[in-house]
Amino acid sequence: MFHNFKKSIKNLQANIKASPNITEENGEIILDFMRDLKLSNYSEARILKLTTHMKRIAEENNTNLKQADKDELKDIVEWIYDCKDLKSPETEKDYRIAIRVFYKWLEYGDPKAKKYPEKVSWISSTKSTNSKLNKPKPSEMLRENEILSLIQNSHNTRDKAMISHLWETGERIGEFMKLDASDIAWNDTKGYEILIDGKTGTRRLNLYVSEPYLRTWFQNHPLRKTEQWPHAPLWTKIELQSHNGQQANYSRLRYAAIRDAIERSKKEAEITKKCTPTNFRHSRATDLARKGFTEAQMCQWFGWAQGSDMPSVYIHLAGRDVDETYKKIHGIKIEGENQKPKTKMKPQTCIKCGQKDIAPTQTLCPNCMTLLNEKARNDMEETAYLIQQLKNIDNEVMEKLKLLDQNKHNIKQITEKLK
Repeated sequence: MFHNFKKSIKNLQANIKASPNITEENGEIILDFMRDLKLSNYSEARILKLTTHMKRIAEENNTNLKQADKDELKDIVEWIYDCKDLKSPETEKDYRIAIRVFYKWLEYGDPKAKKYPEKVSWISSTKSTNSKLNKPKPSEMLRENEILSLIQNSHNTRDKAMISHLWETGERIGEFMKLDASDIAWNDTKGYEILIDGKTGTRRLNLYVSEPYLRTWFQNHPLRKTEQWPHAPLWTKIELQSHNGQQANYSRLRYAAIRDAIERSKKEAEITKKCTPTNFRHSRATDLARKGFTEAQMCQWFGWAQGSDMPSVYIHLAGRDVDETYKKIHGIKIEGENQKPKTKMKPQTCIKCGQKDIAPTQTLCPNCMTLLNEKARNDMEETAYLIQQLKNIDNEVMEKLKLLDQNKHNIKQITEKLK
């Protein structure tokens, strides 16, 4: 029996137009792509395959296909590797080829052009997974102090929770976006537990750094007191009204909205490194490798198959063993040797009232309003001392001015008598 490709293509066109998960702009550009493939004498089978793949990419990744940059395309390629139902290397390869052909057409107007745009030229068109190992540079890796700065420069509870959670987990953006509030389980003692559904199955993480921010976001979540709770999307829009004055639809955040939120904080924090979700994952993997995670632990944490070569990329990037050995050769003392790795993002405890699990970026205890940072307390005490000194100086000056005024009066009286 022969496959009726014409009918399948017609059905695909209708599905693209009707899909609630494809924006109008993405739908139109995919249909234009389909048309031009036909005009370029692609077979119906090939048109169907390439367009079907682009349809699914548009539905699953919430990316503006026309405006997507290299970082967004990296996220899409990572999604291809992580997608649970794309287990065949051949299918993964077909999706990557579809991206390459689509952007060749978008850039040059010809799907058969002999060169590829720079932003997709790195994507592998073979069964090899080498494109996944497009190694990041050490200079591009974010550090804890930069993450703290991003959090401090976020202007709402959602963005603070989002940035801290994305950093601590190092989740793939697809895993992050599909989280529901019900995926969070608060521990009785400290932190919270999360179940992440990834390509290698479900993994459980116990988290602490992002707990204060996530608790605050839970308290302010716009769907907390609705019928949707707790099965509502964890990351939603927060505006009270839509642009036309109607009640807002607190829908699940799309990729572009997540990137925009991080970019706003990046601009405020004046950070020059890339702050994309992909770079959060790369940076966190490097951070945990630097702190001593084993390859097996990294596979478990980041959702890689046991035996994957991915952990070695980040252990190499962290330079953990080489740097320490080389320092020892030259007699350089290794900071923190024989100590557990420290983090700048540890939740705080108030020294006055004992309040625990206060966000690391918080300056005042929410319970007793005591300054939490030791340096800030010292600065405050020094400022108070200087103010008191100024008051003392001011009193001395006033006394001298009074004395001067009195002397001036006495001189005037003596002058009058001499006349």
